[in-house]
Amino acid sequence: MRFPFPLLFLGLLVVALSMPAPPALPAFQEQDQPVETDDDRAFLESAVSAAYKGRYLKARQDLNDYVLDFPESAGALEGLARLELMYGKPEEAEALASRWLALDPAGEAAAIVLADALEARGEIDRAEHVLKKAVVRSEKSLVLRACLADLLLQRGKRKEARTLAGESLELKSFRTLDGGGKLAVGQLHFVLGELESAARAAVYADEEFNGKVGPNYRRERYEALLLLAELNRITRLASGNRALALYNDILKINPNHTDALAGRAATRLYGNNMTGAIEDCDKTLTLNPAHAGALDLKARILINAGQFREALGLVKRGLEANPSSRRLLARKAAALYMLGSRRESSRTVEEALALDPLFGEAYAAVGEGLLFHHRLSEAREKFEACLRVDPDFSEAYVLLGRTLANLGLEEEARGMLEESVRRDPFEYPWRYNMLRILNDLTEWKRVRKGENVLFAFDIEESEVLKRCMPDCFDRSWDEFVEKFGFSPSRPILVEIFPDHDDFAVRTIGFTGLGALGVCFGKVITMLSPRAGGVRGQFVWARTLHHELAHVFSLELSNYRVPRWLTEGISVHEEFCNREGWERDMQFELFNAYHNNDLFTIGRFNVAFQGPRVLMAYYQSGLLVKYIKDNYGWESVIAMLQAYAEEKGTEAIIGEIFGKSSSDLDAEFRDWVGGSYLAGIRMHPFYNAQQRRRLSDRVRKSPGDAGLLAKAAWASFRQNKSVDARYYLDRLMKIDPDNASGLILTGEIALTRNAVDRAAVFLQKGIEKGGGDYHAHLHLGLMEQNNGRLDNAIHHLESALDCFPGHVGPDSPYHLLPALYLSRGETEKAMALVEKKAKYIETDLPDRLEIARYHMDAGHHGDAVEIFEEVVEIDPFIRTVHLDLGRSLHALGRLEEALAALDTARLVKPAMEKQGLGEGGQDQEDYWILADVHAEKASVLLDLDRVDEAGSEVKKALSCNPDHVQALSLQERLKNRAR
Repeated sequence: MRFPFPLLFLGLLVVALSMPAPPALPAFQEQDQPVETDDDRAFLESAVSAAYKGRYLKARQDLNDYVLDFPESAGALEGLARLELMYGKPEEAEALASRWLALDPAGEAAAIVLADALEARGEIDRAEHVLKKAVVRSEKSLVLRACLADLLLQRGKRKEARTLAGESLELKSFRTLDGGGKLAVGQLHFVLGELESAARAAVYADEEFNGKVGPNYRRERYEALLLLAELNRITRLASGNRALALYNDILKINPNHTDALAGRAATRLYGNNMTGAIEDCDKTLTLNPAHAGALDLKARILINAGQFREALGLVKRGLEANPSSRRLLARKAAALYMLGSRRESSRTVEEALALDPLFGEAYAAVGEGLLFHHRLSEAREKFEACLRVDPDFSEAYVLLGRTLANLGLEEEARGMLEESVRRDPFEYPWRYNMLRILNDLTEWKRVRKGENVLFAFDIEESEVLKRCMPDCFDRSWDEFVEKFGFSPSRPILVEIFPDHDDFAVRTIGFTGLGALGVCFGKVITMLSPRAGGVRGQFVWARTLHHELAHVFSLELSNYRVPRWLTEGISVHEEFCNREGWERDMQFELFNAYHNNDLFTIGRFNVAFQGPRVLMAYYQSGLLVKYIKDNYGWESVIAMLQAYAEEKGTEAIIGEIFGKSSSDLDAEFRDWVGGSYLAGIRMHPFYNAQQRRRLSDRVRKSPGDAGLLAKAAWASFRQNKSVDARYYLDRLMKIDPDNASGLILTGEIALTRNAVDRAAVFLQKGIEKGGGDYHAHLHLGLMEQNNGRLDNAIHHLESALDCFPGHVGPDSPYHLLPALYLSRGETEKAMALVEKKAKYIETDLPDRLEIARYHMDAGHHGDAVEIFEEVVEIDPFIRTVHLDLGRSLHALGRLEEALAALDTARLVKPAMEKQGLGEGGQDQEDYWILADVHAEKASVLLDLDRVDEAGSEVKKALSCNPDHVQALSLQERLKNRAR
């Protein structure tokens, strides 16, 4: 990454003020020139200081005025030229620098600014010519030589650049140099790849500018800090935190420093802070719309997020300003490739290589886009092409290693990452993390199930997990083969991680990943059901089913399916597989619909990167459901096949559905409001934007009671009590019996603790036809508090009728069972608990209560079904497998019962309890172990496997000599022996 030399001298402009003016050109000698006074110089110093601190508008105006008054002022020309260059006006900078150089043909700084302006415009040959000419004039100038060496390096003339840098470092004693000279030495070491020496020189330069670090250190100049920040970013010291700190220090001096903002954006992106990186890019581009670094970085983020056209638009904008920007050309090639324009992409890569024959990054940029979209085989080809062009580009070894790991080629991935270590020994947390995980995985247990799947289990968990996960995989696989009409290439590698951080590192290289599972196509990584922090909070079987659906949609589309569709298919397949896997988000969907905040197809991919990612998953699944229900599943398959042919979304929707994506969006919205949410009776929770929309509509239609009611509710939901009362009063004057208005009057009374008044108005609203979830809920709670349980039950049941799919913490599902039990209606209570558990997929306590209720009632088929759901949440609960075995035994499913009991025996206390007892080991629960052995003995006896039954009885009695079932079985065995 080139260090921004045009910025080296902004801090030295003050020095220029004290220099005598250069000899004037003859054309100016015939005129009387104004003479600069001390006041003028003070004014210029103030303007230069404003420029240095990023006050662009004021500085630009003042410097322009000064140049008009004093056209031969070197300080004003330099300051204005550098300012224009920083904020994206290289044409103006070139004109000013040319004028300045004409006034002072031997001026080093003028030559540098002119060369930088030419380079920013893409005129690299001219820039090189200017610098070489200046070096000839000032042969021993380290600053000029450093600028020229850096430019040569960027052009791919590495040998020439390094020869020049090496020769230059021999010219002068380092100790005799001023701050600018020492900084030039740092840049020369940078060109040579001697980064530690470069950092030392930058530190010494910073001492010249700001003093030694300590009590008297004054951080006022940022020239050396820029080089130090860049070096820290490249070497990733302290995981990038040192670079961030330095960029922050620079931005305290100049909050509008475009190169510092772009550098911080790159550092933030490295640290996986996507939001911060985008913010810095956007601020940079506001200040300088043609900033190549920010354009490249934002385009990279957009490509990785699937926004290829937006990325292409950005890089084209940058290339208009600088057609010779290698990085923008590389990013353009990536965007074109992802859009299916391969020939144009190849031509763009060739264009970048013509500028710099060693610029392998042109291939790597394309490969990175492919990597992020799981087109791994193609990505591998691009990274290998990059390394053939430039074997020294160490980042490509990391990217290739990541690609190979995601292809399941973990041994080869380790080799690439180790090669990266040899070539780039600096701190690299991603690489270190991934190497550690890949090395750990070599110790895991591999379990092959037929041709389809290879599981990798942690040794401790493997015996339990290999009894349930492979069968679950097979059921899903067979279902998808039939549904998608093909079998993907095999085997699929599935890695199950008991440690959340290890899962995150294997998946993205860093900790902090919020997902439960990820599919790369041939590799699935996911959390173990026992993973800390999420144990009991997700259904591993659902996660496996979801990720396996990705395998099919990705391969059928040749890995070109957009994220909204592949996620939508996987979520839809959850809906189809199990009633309890519906994702309890009807409440959020209801409010999004009424706030006009449903995602459109064009916005979906962005939504998966934002704060409403869970809604993006849920809505995409509903969209696929809508398409399947109204156009047939074959339409979904046809979309995937069309993406495989590299057709665009708009073309695909037009071809398959005969309409535009916006038409399909409108149809889907109508279906959500008119069908999917039709039975819900609840006043929405309006957001601030919708409140403003409703207020605007009321102003246009002040007598519309419906609009007034919505505006009143929107204000109430947004805690705008004065506005709510205003709209409500107007509503009730127009329609005193308005049900929504009456209910809102009651709700407002509740907020003021006027309970009796609230009850009256809520009841009136209901009687006027305003059946409303919250009205019934609040009346039910009031009646319960007053001891009128029959009335409480009536209102809570009515609330359920208004919104049967809402199971939040205030839901009647949590209140009614206890009321039913108080009246002795156990069966009714258990039925409601079971219904609630169907909505809440991870509700273990209720599931266990219901399953054991069914066991006690002799409903063993129902019990088995629920125990199996519990195992799909947490298979490391011994008593669950024991009770499952008992119910299977009662149903005569003896072999299945034995399998469940064997699993119970394999669950170790440490797995079940996740805690250590005294002495550093979990204590075995011999009472439960006795139950397991005794039940197994009973099953074996029914299978007439007498000897095995006797062995199990002995084991049971060794655990508990007084075990009743074991003693009874022992007696039965004795009787059989007689």
